[in-house]
Amino acid sequence: MNNTARIRETAAEIQSQLQALPIRNTPSVRAVMRAFSRALRSEDGHFVVQIAKVLRRGHGYWSVAYELIAAHQGAFRLLGERELEELGGSVSF
Repeated sequence: MNNTARIRETAAEIQSQLQALPIRNTPSVRAVMRAFSRALRSEDGHFVVQIAKVLRRGHGYWSVAYELIAAHQGAFRLLGERELEELGGSVSF
């Protein structure tokens, strides 16, 4: 399986597990994200950033995308102005 397929598959699995939560609150979402963060710990930072982008753009999970990157040192180090703007998209304060 190529990286693009793995990225989409992983993002879809995260979405599936989040959708399956009986109660979607901060503790339950973070539990799912901790499990995925552990599973992705050994992956390349670029791979994790791409998953976050799919979650953000394709599924609207901006906070989940941010948490995934924040938990992965390699991915976090890759973020520059362009990536932050892309991930931020239409987030406003």
